[in-house]
Amino acid sequence: MLEKSTNLFSPSRSSGRRSSCMPLRKHHEEEIDHSKKEIERLQREIACHKGNIKKLKHDD
Repeated sequence: MLEKSTNLFSPSRSSGRRSSCMPLRKHHEEEIDHSKKEIERLQREIACHKGNIKKLKHDD
């Protein structure tokens, strides 16, 4: 007897998969947010160092 094939994209399967992916999605979104904040911090630090260099050149 042939078994009925199941649709991998049926709503019942995808909703279960979606709910199990939510914690992982949240984790990655938090990682992205953290990385953006770190980039902003580094950009401020670079700007500060550039200002120090300009100040030193001006003092010459």
